[in-house]
Amino acid sequence: MIVIRYSPVAVDIVMYAKVETEPGVMVWWLVKVVCNLVLLSGVFIHYLTDWYLPLLAAQYAVALGLVLGGGVVFLYHYYLIKRENNRLDVPGNLVTRGGLFTVIRHPMYFGEMFMFLGYVLMAPIAISLLCLPVAVFALVKQAQAEDRFLSRVHTERHACWCQSTRLLVPGIY
Repeated sequence: MIVIRYSPVAVDIVMYAKVETEPGVMVWWLVKVVCNLVLLSGVFIHYLTDWYLPLLAAQYAVALGLVLGGGVVFLYHYYLIKRENNRLDVPGNLVTRGGLFTVIRHPMYFGEMFMFLGYVLMAPIAISLLCLPVAVFALVKQAQAEDRFLSRVHTERHACWCQSTRLLVPGIY
Protein backbone atom coordinates (compact mmCIF):
# COMPACT_ATOMS: atom_id res chain seq x y z
CA MET A 1 0.00 0.00 0.00
CA ILE A 2 1.28 3.49 -0.78
CA VAL A 3 0.86 5.96 2.05
CA ILE A 4 1.44 9.66 1.60
CA ARG A 5 2.84 11.14 4.79
CA TYR A 6 3.24 14.84 5.57
CA SER A 7 6.41 15.98 7.25
CA PRO A 8 7.42 19.56 7.99
CA VAL A 9 10.03 19.36 5.25
CA ALA A 10 8.18 17.69 2.40
CA VAL A 11 5.51 15.23 1.43
CA ASP A 12 6.93 11.72 1.57
CA ILE A 13 5.51 8.87 -0.46
CA VAL A 14 6.42 5.69 1.35
CA MET A 15 5.59 2.04 0.80
CA TYR A 16 4.15 0.36 3.89
CA ALA A 17 2.47 -2.87 4.75
CA LYS A 18 -1.21 -2.31 5.40
CA VAL A 19 -1.44 0.09 8.34
CA GLU A 20 -4.59 0.43 10.41
CA THR A 21 -5.75 4.04 10.33
CA GLU A 22 -8.91 5.92 11.13
CA PRO A 23 -11.19 6.48 8.12
CA GLY A 24 -11.02 10.04 6.86
CA VAL A 25 -7.58 10.92 8.18
CA MET A 26 -6.08 10.99 4.70
CA VAL A 27 -8.98 13.01 3.27
CA TRP A 28 -8.65 15.72 5.95
CA TRP A 29 -4.89 15.70 5.61
CA LEU A 30 -5.21 16.31 1.85
CA VAL A 31 -7.74 19.13 2.41
CA LYS A 32 -5.34 20.69 4.92
CA VAL A 33 -2.37 20.44 2.53
CA VAL A 34 -4.35 21.92 -0.39
CA CYS A 35 -5.52 24.81 1.83
CA ASN A 36 -1.93 25.36 2.98
CA LEU A 37 -0.76 25.54 -0.65
CA VAL A 38 -3.59 27.93 -1.55
CA LEU A 39 -2.77 30.19 1.40
CA LEU A 40 0.94 30.21 0.56
CA SER A 41 0.15 30.91 -3.10
CA GLY A 42 -1.99 33.84 -2.01
CA VAL A 43 0.94 35.25 -0.03
CA PHE A 44 3.30 34.94 -2.99
CA ILE A 45 0.84 36.41 -5.47
CA HIS A 46 0.07 39.27 -3.10
CA TYR A 47 3.76 40.12 -2.71
CA LEU A 48 4.46 39.87 -6.42
CA THR A 49 1.73 42.38 -7.19
CA ASP A 50 1.85 44.66 -4.11
CA TRP A 51 5.29 43.97 -2.66
CA TYR A 52 5.68 47.34 -0.97
CA LEU A 53 2.40 47.33 1.02
CA PRO A 54 3.36 44.80 3.71
CA LEU A 55 6.57 46.64 4.45
CA LEU A 56 4.53 49.62 5.63
CA ALA A 57 2.03 47.79 7.82
CA ALA A 58 2.26 46.59 11.40
CA GLN A 59 -0.05 43.81 10.23
CA TYR A 60 2.91 42.25 8.45
CA ALA A 61 4.92 42.00 11.69
CA VAL A 62 2.00 40.33 13.47
CA ALA A 63 1.46 37.95 10.55
CA LEU A 64 5.13 37.04 10.39
CA GLY A 65 5.15 36.41 14.15
CA LEU A 66 2.15 34.09 13.81
CA VAL A 67 3.73 32.14 10.95
CA LEU A 68 7.12 31.81 12.64
CA GLY A 69 5.64 31.10 16.09
CA GLY A 70 3.25 28.51 14.67
CA GLY A 71 6.12 26.93 12.75
CA VAL A 72 8.24 26.67 15.90
CA VAL A 73 5.35 25.07 17.81
CA PHE A 74 4.79 22.63 14.94
CA LEU A 75 8.45 21.64 14.55
CA TYR A 76 9.14 21.35 18.28
CA HIS A 77 6.22 18.99 18.83
CA TYR A 78 7.10 17.05 15.68
CA TYR A 79 10.55 16.57 17.24
CA LEU A 80 9.01 15.38 20.52
CA ILE A 81 6.88 12.78 18.73
CA LYS A 82 9.73 11.59 16.48
CA ARG A 83 12.03 11.31 19.50
CA GLU A 84 9.63 8.75 21.01
CA ASN A 85 8.47 7.03 17.80
CA ASN A 86 10.26 6.09 14.59
CA ARG A 87 7.11 6.46 12.48
CA LEU A 88 4.26 8.93 12.98
CA ASP A 89 1.64 6.64 11.43
CA VAL A 90 2.25 3.80 13.91
CA PRO A 91 2.65 5.33 17.37
CA GLY A 92 4.54 2.99 19.64
CA ASN A 93 4.59 5.45 22.54
CA LEU A 94 1.90 7.95 23.41
CA VAL A 95 3.63 11.31 23.95
CA THR A 96 1.83 13.11 26.79
CA ARG A 97 4.63 15.18 28.30
CA GLY A 98 6.76 18.03 27.10
CA GLY A 99 5.73 21.22 25.41
CA LEU A 100 2.01 21.73 24.95
CA PHE A 101 1.22 18.01 25.25
CA THR A 102 0.42 18.66 28.91
CA VAL A 103 -2.56 20.87 27.96
CA ILE A 104 -3.62 19.79 24.43
CA ARG A 105 -3.43 16.51 22.53
CA HIS A 106 -2.57 17.91 19.07
CA PRO A 107 -0.13 20.80 19.47
CA MET A 108 1.23 20.41 15.93
CA TYR A 109 -2.19 21.30 14.54
CA PHE A 110 -2.44 24.16 17.04
CA GLY A 111 0.79 25.55 15.55
CA GLU A 112 -0.55 25.06 12.03
CA MET A 113 -3.65 27.10 12.90
CA PHE A 114 -1.42 30.04 13.82
CA MET A 115 0.53 29.61 10.59
CA PHE A 116 -2.69 29.63 8.55
CA LEU A 117 -3.92 32.77 10.33
CA GLY A 118 -0.57 34.43 9.66
CA TYR A 119 -0.78 33.60 5.95
CA VAL A 120 -4.24 35.18 5.78
CA LEU A 121 -2.99 38.34 7.52
CA MET A 122 -0.06 38.52 5.11
CA ALA A 123 -2.37 38.32 2.11
CA PRO A 124 -5.94 39.22 3.07
CA ILE A 125 -7.39 38.39 -0.32
CA ALA A 126 -10.72 36.67 -0.95
CA ILE A 127 -9.32 33.19 -1.61
CA SER A 128 -7.32 33.29 1.63
CA LEU A 129 -10.31 34.44 3.64
CA LEU A 130 -12.41 31.62 2.16
CA CYS A 131 -9.70 29.02 2.65
CA LEU A 132 -9.01 29.73 6.34
CA PRO A 133 -12.23 28.24 7.78
CA VAL A 134 -11.88 25.20 5.51
CA ALA A 135 -8.29 24.66 6.69
CA VAL A 136 -9.24 25.01 10.37
CA PHE A 137 -12.21 22.66 9.89
CA ALA A 138 -9.89 20.10 8.26
CA LEU A 139 -7.44 20.40 11.18
CA VAL A 140 -10.26 19.80 13.69
CA LYS A 141 -11.57 16.77 11.76
CA GLN A 142 -8.09 15.33 11.39
CA ALA A 143 -7.38 15.83 15.11
CA GLN A 144 -10.66 14.10 15.99
CA ALA A 145 -9.88 11.16 13.69
CA GLU A 146 -6.35 10.80 15.07
CA ASP A 147 -7.72 11.01 18.60
CA ARG A 148 -10.07 8.08 17.88
CA PHE A 149 -7.12 6.10 16.49
CA LEU A 150 -4.95 6.86 19.54
CA SER A 151 -7.79 5.88 21.87
CA ARG A 152 -7.95 2.45 20.20
CA VAL A 153 -4.18 1.94 20.32
CA HIS A 154 -3.55 3.35 23.83
CA THR A 155 -6.92 2.75 25.50
CA GLU A 156 -6.31 3.41 29.21
CA ARG A 157 -3.45 5.86 28.92
CA HIS A 158 -5.30 7.91 26.30
CA ALA A 159 -8.46 8.01 28.43
CA CYS A 160 -6.48 9.38 31.41
CA TRP A 161 -4.77 11.94 29.17
CA CYS A 162 -8.12 13.09 27.75
CA GLN A 163 -9.39 13.93 31.24
CA SER A 164 -6.64 16.50 31.81
CA THR A 165 -6.23 17.96 28.30
CA ARG A 166 -8.20 19.53 25.47
CA LEU A 167 -8.16 18.35 21.87
CA LEU A 168 -6.74 21.35 20.04
CA VAL A 169 -6.98 24.71 21.81
CA PRO A 170 -5.79 25.03 25.44
CA GLY A 171 -8.66 25.60 27.85
CA ILE A 172 -11.25 25.91 25.07
CA TYR A 173 -11.55 22.86 22.80
